[in-house]
Amino acid sequence: MKYKITSTYNWYYAGDARMMVKMHYINGVAFSFDEISPLLKDDQYIITEMTNNRIFSQEELYKTSSYLIEEEAHPLLFYMNDDIENPQDLPNP
Repeated sequence: MKYKITSTYNWYYAGDARMMVKMHYINGVAFSFDEISPLLKDDQYIITEMTNNRIFSQEELYKTSSYLIEEEAHPLLFYMNDDIENPQDLPNP
């Protein structure tokens, strides 16, 4: 079975701070995010997608990342490119 990398735009809460992020998933499990560029922060499509998608907290991302690390399935920490159907979609470490 090959794993699939996907991403969505989401709100991310770290303490009291709220950020606009591009969340990355492996088979639907969140493992990392990138802050979006200032240009995208005003894009109505991005804002609408974020509003409709799940909100992530720092604790939730910690738990999902920890799970992937325990299973040796975190694609930024373990070499998995041979097991991923779309390694070109991995975020840059």
